Amino acid sequence: MYDVLQELSSLSLELQKQAMTLDKADRLVKRTICVLESFKLNPSEHSAEANVAKERMEFKTVKLLNTTKQTAIDKNQFIQSVVDNLHARLCEPNEMDAHILSDCLIFDTETWPTAPDVRFAENEVRRLCQRFKFDAREAVEGMREFVADKPALIPERLKNLHACLKTLPCSTAECERAFSLMNVISTDLRRTILVKNLSSLMLVNLNGPPLRMWRPESYVKSPMSPLIA
Repeated sequence: MYDVLQELSSLSLELQKQAMTLDKADRLVKRTICVLESFKLNPSEHSAEANVAKERMEFKTVKLLNTTKQTAIDKNQFIQSVVDNLHARLCEPNEMDAHILSDCLIFDTETWPTAPDVRFAENEVRRLCQRFKFDAREAVEGMREFVADKPALIPERLKNLHACLKTLPCSTAECERAFSLMNVISTDLRRTILVKNLSSLMLVNLNGPPLRMWRPESYVKSPMSPLIA
């Protein structure tokens, strides 16, 4: 149980990262499932330690006693239950939006075929543009440029669509961070702050650049600045 919870804790921390994308999250969950299933055949770190303690009837300096009041859980049944719950959180192939995961992979050149056709992934691009209301024709032209020239950076015509896919949430971490930030900003001393101003401060804090990158000189020297007046 310790090893399983440790794997789930690591997975949770990874999914909470702001740079996490939908396709990466899907791969992480599937990888964790494979790791947990391997525990059935190959004892994990703490499981092996528990087996040694059981044979010696001693855990570190504590003597162990046989008792009928406590029964050990079925290890494989417990692991399978956790695996089933993780599987339930994956997007099933027959679901309406299942294709969005495969569509997101078109920007990962490592998943491309060896010699992709110049019209590679056009259907995926059109489907994404229809879903997120982008100009399909412009995005298709950008995808053709991406496939033909294989530039190091995403072509200009695809940047908006690529950035949009990065904003798809894969957990509730962003929502929880926003609520925590709202409580930090809206204190008892600032309880009269308007919702509009609170929203603007949260937007800058969550999506703006770090404070060390802000250069206030232009605002201070502006003719409209209250400091000049």
